[in-house]
This record gives sequence, C-alpha cells and structure tokens, in this order.
Amino acid sequence: MGISLAPNATTIKMSTMSSASLQDGDSSRSRMECVITFVLTILILFTNALILLILFRSHGLKCVNKYFFCSMTISDLLMGALVTPFAFVSSIFDRWVFGEYVCHITAYVMAILLLASVYSMMLISMDHYVAIRKPDRHSALLSPVRCACWIMFCWITSLSFCCPPLFGVARAEYYREGYICLIDWNLQRAYFITSGIVVTLPPTVGLMFANSYIFTKHYQAKKEVFEKSSSSVADSARPRYYSVNFVIGLIFFLSWVPWCILQLDQIVNLRIVSPKELHFYFLWIALGNSLWKFGVYVAMCSDFRCGLRSMFARTRVQCTCSKC
Repeated sequence: MGISLAPNATTIKMSTMSSASLQDGDSSRSRMECVITFVLTILILFTNALILLILFRSHGLKCVNKYFFCSMTISDLLMGALVTPFAFVSSIFDRWVFGEYVCHITAYVMAILLLASVYSMMLISMDHYVAIRKPDRHSALLSPVRCACWIMFCWITSLSFCCPPLFGVARAEYYREGYICLIDWNLQRAYFITSGIVVTLPPTVGLMFANSYIFTKHYQAKKEVFEKSSSSVADSARPRYYSVNFVIGLIFFLSWVPWCILQLDQIVNLRIVSPKELHFYFLWIALGNSLWKFGVYVAMCSDFRCGLRSMFARTRVQCTCSKC
C-alpha cells in the first residue's frame, strides 16, 4: 500500500501544479486583452478627434470631400465612444455586466456604425472617381446639397437595416471571446440574409467599381493630365488621395476576412482549430479599422502630417497638397 500511494500523490501534485499554471495563463491573457481593449479604445477616440480637428482647423485635408470624410470619421469616433468602452469593462470582469438591453443596443449600434463607415468610404471613392473622370461636372454632380443628401441616405440606410430587428424579436448575444455583443441573427435568419445583401452589396460594388478605375490605362492618362494642368494645388493631389482611400478600403476588407472565416467555421462546421485568443485578436484587428485609417494618412500623405504638425505648432504652418 505504501508503494502505491507515492504515484498517486505525485499525480495529484502535478495535477494541482498544472491547474495553477493554467489559471495563471488565463489570468495573464485576460490582463493582456484588457490592456488591448483599453489602449485601442483610447487611441480610436484620440486619433479620430484629431482627424476632425485637422479637417476643420488646418489646411491638411483640403484634397478630400469634407462631407463624406467627416461622416466616415464620426462613425469611427462613435465606435470608440459607444461600443468599445463596454468591451473594455467586460474584459475587466470577464463577463457582460450591463444587462441584456444594453447588450442588444450596443450590438445594433456597432452594425449601424460599420455600415455607415463602409458607405462613407464608398462615397469618398466615388467623389474622387467623378473628380478625375469628369472634372468639369464634379461641382454640379457633387454639390454641397447633394453631398448632404448622400450622407443622409448613408445613415438612414444603415439605421433602416437595424430598426426592424431592434424593435422586433431579434436579440443580441454576448461574444465572450471578444468581450462584445453581436447580433443573434438565428432568430431572423431570412431577414438578415436578405437585407444584409441588399444593404451591403451597393457599397461593396461601388467601392470595387470606383477603386478598380485606378488600375486602368485611362486613369493613368487622366492622372498625368490632372496633376499637370489642374487649376489648383488641391485638385492636383486628387489622384494621390484616391490611392489613399483605395488602401483604406483594402485594409478594411482584409482585416475582417480572418474573423469572418472563424464565424463561417461555426456555421458550416469547417473544423478549423480556433483557440479563444484567436477569436479575440482577429475581432479586434477588424474593429481597429477605426484606428488604422489614421496610420494610413500619416504614412501616405505628407500634407496630413503637415496639418498634424500645425495642430501642435505655436505658429501656423502653411500646408499645400502638392506633396500628398
């Protein structure tokens, strides 16, 4: 009997040590995820507020349509103000603490903001497309009144997608891996599939159509003429901002692909090995689109950097779009 007790005691000790190490690993991972949600929330709020200040208080973004650009930036700013803070608090407690109703609202607010952001990106690309393809008709086709109408259409469409289920039987579920609430589309699967296609297909097709023009020979010819013979410096930088918006759209869609594949695995049972932390990082890489845009502007447009410097400089910095 004495001989048989030794292995059992050793097994119990090893099991206890293994359990303690797993708990320590989960605790350290939770702390890391908590830090990530907090840092991304703060950066989303700060960078998008800074973009709006540069847009309205400097000469750093005179080459873009302010109406469409402001719409996209506000949707990103609201993502950091109305969605990600709840995820940060949930990551602290490792559970949803705000109740079912708030979970329901935040899930649909996130859907509205994502749709509004995609529509705004599409409108910005179409604005550049018209400005380069038909410069003589640009001011008439995209006048301030028409731009305001397009923005209203963008936000009303996004709200319309979410309003019926918001006041109906559809509910949201807490996505524990990402510390965020998502729409539970199983209760109204037919509605979400149909309306999702109707709502998301136009901006997707619009983005693909407008951005594919960049790779045509006609665009290259127009670009050279545009940069040499434009009447203003701002107009001459249009092609470069066109490329910037293409990169932003490309990053947006590519960043959502990994997480969407994980969700598709749960629906059709592809048997993809997906640990919890993979769900977290893929989701927050996608949500980080509200932040990555700032990095793209800083990296690709010297005029934006000029406007950024002017926000912190004591003397006003004169910026032109000649080196965007």
